[in-house]
Order: sequence, then structure tokens, then C-alpha cells
Amino acid sequence: MSRLLSPADIAHRAGVTVRTLHHYEDLDLLAPLRSEAGHRRYREGDVAQLLRIVWLRRLGFALERIGVLLLADAAGLQAALREQRNALEAELADAASRLRGLDVALLNVLDWSPAMRLQDQNLPDPDPDSAPFADEAERRWGASPQWGTSEARRKARGPADMVAMQAEEAGILADWASAMRRGEPANGAGARALAERHREHIHRWHYACSREMHAKLADLYEADGRFAAHFDTEAPGLATYAIAAIRANQ
Repeated sequence: MSRLLSPADIAHRAGVTVRTLHHYEDLDLLAPLRSEAGHRRYREGDVAQLLRIVWLRRLGFALERIGVLLLADAAGLQAALREQRNALEAELADAASRLRGLDVALLNVLDWSPAMRLQDQNLPDPDPDSAPFADEAERRWGASPQWGTSEARRKARGPADMVAMQAEEAGILADWASAMRRGEPANGAGARALAERHREHIHRWHYACSREMHAKLADLYEADGRFAAHFDTEAPGLATYAIAAIRANQ
């Protein structure tokens, strides 16, 4: 009989946390055995299943979709991978267009004048919402250490980093929306685990984000309707659900 593994063993082999294992179990993606004392024990087959989950997560699939893909045949998996590749290719093309525009702007910056037209510079069309919000954010938080860290990381990101960051955030919001649709309580283990993923996402990509800082962000999300709209674009009511989950994760 093959050796059974502890949660720490299997988590180490897959590069995830034990808390993540419990979250995957809550979603019925993993089904460990239980010892007589009630402790979780994993078989080699569970290791293979976990590695497939981690692989699909890193490719940008939401956990709800992964549950389906784990049961798919080779043709179904291939179709899903091709679809994901096409989406990523489109995002990369958009990032490459913006990068070319930045190169042109850098070459012409000394000739910048109010008379310059975007079409003359081969620049992408401006986002009518993002620039004013960025200016407002700098006015409100420009003196904070979080702003300095976030700006430094933003400037260091390449196109591939942007795609990875956006895919990761989209996956979190999609998983949160799935949990909400299934009727999982916002203060339940699954929703709180997603709140922790959201906090870790901010911590990794933007600035050091403690749980206390995360709770302050929840207050901001609640106070500013633009943040709520960002969440609710994924699913109506998601902002309220996510805010409650973040507060429950303290």
C-alpha cells in the first residue's frame, strides 16, 4: 500500500498552503481520506489531482471552471486551453499596442505640445475613466508608503506581468461570484479563503497589505461606488458579498 501523506507533505510538494488544500476540499476538488483520529491523509492520486488544479489555476482558469475541466476528456481540455490561449493572446496584443505607443511617446516627448494629435503619434485611445481616477488617487494617497510601493511595482511590470495580474484578479472575482451564487455565506470558510487570496493578490502585486489594511480597503470599497461597480460587473451584489468576506477574514 502506498504511503499516505499529511496536509503539510502534499502542500509542500504542490507549493500551496494547507489552507488552500482545505479550500479545494470545500469546493469538492479534493477528497482526502480521514484517519481514525479524523486527520486528513492524501494518496498519490490526490497529489496528481492537486498538481492539475494548481496547473490550471496558473493558466488563469477559475476554480469553478477547473472543477469541470478535471472531469473533461482530452478533447474538452484541449478546447478549453485553446480558448484560454486565444483570450491571453488578445490581452497580450493589447498590451503590445500600448507598449508601442509608449515607445513612440518617449521618442517624441521633447516635441510634446498641445497640438499633438493621438493619430499622429500612433498611440492607443485614452481611457476616459482611468486617467482622472489615477490623478485623484495620487492626490489622496500620494504621500503614503503604499502609494510609493505601488507606483514602483507598476513601473517595473512588463506586459506579461500585467496579463498575469489581471488574470489572477479576474479569477478571484469569478470564484467569489461562484461562491455567492451557490449560497455560501460571506463569513463562511470558502468566502473568507477568497478574501485571503484577494489580500495576498494586493500584497504581491501592489503593496504590503495586512488584514487590518485589507479591512480599511473594504471600508473604501463600501464608501466609493466606483469600487462597488468594479465588483458588481462580475456579478450583481458581489461588492457587498466581498466586503463582508474581507471583514470576516480579520
